[in-house]
Amino acid sequence: MHTRRLFTVFTPTYNRSALLARAYESLCKQTLKDFEWLVVDDGSTDETPDLLKQWHAEGRIEIRFFRQSNKGKHVAFNRAVALAAGEFFLPLDSDDICMENALERLYAHWLSIAPERREQFSGVTCLCRTPEGEIIGAPFPADRLESNPIVMLRRRALIGDKWGFHRTSVLREFPFPEIAGERFMPEGLVWYRIAARYNMLYVNEPLRIVTYYADGLSAAGLKLRVSSPVGLSMFYLELAARDIGFIQRLRAMVNYVRYARHAGRSAQAMLAESGSKGLLMLAMLPGVGIQILDVIRQR
Repeated sequence: MHTRRLFTVFTPTYNRSALLARAYESLCKQTLKDFEWLVVDDGSTDETPDLLKQWHAEGRIEIRFFRQSNKGKHVAFNRAVALAAGEFFLPLDSDDICMENALERLYAHWLSIAPERREQFSGVTCLCRTPEGEIIGAPFPADRLESNPIVMLRRRALIGDKWGFHRTSVLREFPFPEIAGERFMPEGLVWYRIAARYNMLYVNEPLRIVTYYADGLSAAGLKLRVSSPVGLSMFYLELAARDIGFIQRLRAMVNYVRYARHAGRSAQAMLAESGSKGLLMLAMLPGVGIQILDVIRQR
């Protein structure tokens, strides 16, 4: 049984040994020390295991690391949530770093919520910036805002990368679906499910430093998404049913059609599960068109 911690900082990694040291050093410098670094190696073939063993032996911070065959970030996430010893669960990608006071500030924001109201909240979300100090995307509409991702999406207030933690107990209520043969699942699927029951505290403070690399998951693009059509169609179908405004619901339904076709689903099957015949009819032609373009782009 592992010692309880305030934070579990979770890093999924796959062949990023050249960059992983940056995340490690930023965690070693944290002003708040009550955390563990939980790394799930998603089948790396580089020096990642040796590095993690070396850093574990150094003892500068508490490190736990696990290996799995290459199954995707969402599967690594589920495993880490199940293993986490922290009250709060904070993902940190292998190519990112955080401010030296990131954990301290995130916890301070959490403590700013009245104790009797904290059960209503899943966690805290903050801003990200580039290494040059430029804020990524748009700041939140207020410096301190109590809301949830569904409302924020409807208000178009989640533009650009954001960062934050959830209570580990909440994440255990909402695991990522794991679909055989698929290595990608949109994180929003879980965030929006959580939003139906919990609020989030949003703060305009940049605490994570993001660098975009050509080999990152966000750059994997079309091939990865098209090879995971069941998860993508699930995500967009649920999104189309959310209270996010007509235009965004229509866009979600277009993407549902797109990925449902990649998954081999018939028009009759889509009609049966869509829940909105009118919206599906509007989305059918553009969704089919984009799916055909996907096929052409991959040739």
